[in-house]
Amino acid sequence: MDTVKLIYQHNNNKGGAKDHFWHFAVGYLLPSLHHILVHCDSERTNTTMFIFEDCGPHMNPLTEEMANLLSIEYCIDSTTEEEAQTIFMVPRWDLLIRRSIFFVFYRSYFHTDFSLRRSKNFWKRLRRGLMQLPQSYKLKKDIIKTKKAILARTSPVELFEKRDLLILRRSDMPAYYSENGAAKNKGYGNSRRALINLEEGLSYFKEQGLSAIIYEPGQHSFIDQIKTFHQSSGFIAIRGAEFANLLWLEPGSTVVMINTKGKPSFHIYNYCCMLGIKLIERNTQERYPSIQNFKLDKLIKLYA
Repeated sequence: MDTVKLIYQHNNNKGGAKDHFWHFAVGYLLPSLHHILVHCDSERTNTTMFIFEDCGPHMNPLTEEMANLLSIEYCIDSTTEEEAQTIFMVPRWDLLIRRSIFFVFYRSYFHTDFSLRRSKNFWKRLRRGLMQLPQSYKLKKDIIKTKKAILARTSPVELFEKRDLLILRRSDMPAYYSENGAAKNKGYGNSRRALINLEEGLSYFKEQGLSAIIYEPGQHSFIDQIKTFHQSSGFIAIRGAEFANLLWLEPGSTVVMINTKGKPSFHIYNYCCMLGIKLIERNTQERYPSIQNFKLDKLIKLYA
């Protein structure tokens, strides 16, 4: 049996760690699956062992889940010395998305409180993005093709029915990401930031006749996350790794992002523009803002 090792590009430890969900999903797992689904014909796939990197105890089960879903022969290897017949350097979609400039051409897809032209490195970002436009449009095609292939395996798409608005709850930090844990990049989930008073927000939405649920992605399997986001009308969340799940929304869905970082979210703008998602970004200086601070009556109108 042939062996192919799928290598995560660490980029000199810059650009994010593979054991954190955004970088794992968008920077490693999804582009790895794209390579397997698109560039390896079915005959080769059935006779090839794909070796995924160890991405930590909380990401490895997601790799296993998706590999099983797609009937991929695989193993997860924690060593760097593993000999394989083929080495494939997985393209970092998370970095490519950040360096794209879809936000310039599809500005109508998002609204932010920031003045983008006054942001740090805007013109440098623009010049660099223009030089890699062909690569960016290929990236968009690859992402959408991968999305369709995975959705086709999770359940017949025609059975999905849009319903609830999702109010996303961030998960508690596992011990692995604590100061004494094994993760190199410390912190995770609500240890960094979180939207609070979600139950009060949910009650208000329901009083106004809006179908909504509180959903904690970290407590569910990857397949359940895919189905739940695809069925939803959109979501409200604080900026974080959960935005990797933008991929599963239907084009035209609406997302409200609460940004606590004090700078524009260019990677999220580009991702939404690529996927046809409407984004409303609201800024706050608080790490733990209340959902009630963000004019719930106006949010209702977005999803009515």
